[in-house]
Amino acid sequence: MELIYLTNFFTDNELLELKSYLKNFTEKKDSTSSPQNEVMKDIPTERAYEAPSIITEYMGRINTYFKLQDIPNIFDKIVSTVKKYHPDYEYFYSTYSRYSPIYGTPSLGPHFDSNLESIITFDMKIGGNTDWPISVENIYLPMEENSVIIFKPAEVVHWRPRKKFYKNEYIDNIFIDFVNKEIKLNTSEDERRKISDEWSNYY
Repeated sequence: MELIYLTNFFTDNELLELKSYLKNFTEKKDSTSSPQNEVMKDIPTERAYEAPSIITEYMGRINTYFKLQDIPNIFDKIVSTVKKYHPDYEYFYSTYSRYSPIYGTPSLGPHFDSNLESIITFDMKIGGNTDWPISVENIYLPMEENSVIIFKPAEVVHWRPRKKFYKNEYIDNIFIDFVNKEIKLNTSEDERRKISDEWSNYY
């Protein structure tokens, strides 16, 4: 399993710039509770930032796709870091997620992401007022503000521990995905689901 864990990734000024951009961007967005596959069916993944924000109640989450290239220095830093470890992967798309009881019940049990191609995700906590660590198989990692994991979420089981979020608590993350379209995954959805279920005792 390939797993990179980094802390204090951005400078204070870079993190502030990223947060300011996301605040301005999300304030201009409409939102919908329609299923993600329905919202995205006519939008190419590379232009995901054109979609409305998507609320997923059973996960207690709102997802907003954004155009990372709008912040060139942030884009360059993330891309160069990921390509240092995975030079054969290319930038794909970016997601800003807020987990909060405002949107439902925050919950992320053991699962694989549902991509059919090999994906690298740059997963970073950029803010929040509570803690919610991540487990990648049997490796538990704290996710403090400005900490990052880089991993293959469609190829390894991962989850967040059960946690009750109180009324005003929230977690903000960005997920920056990179893809190698030459590598197709051989594991079926049913096989992934079975493996995820085998990890349920750890959840």
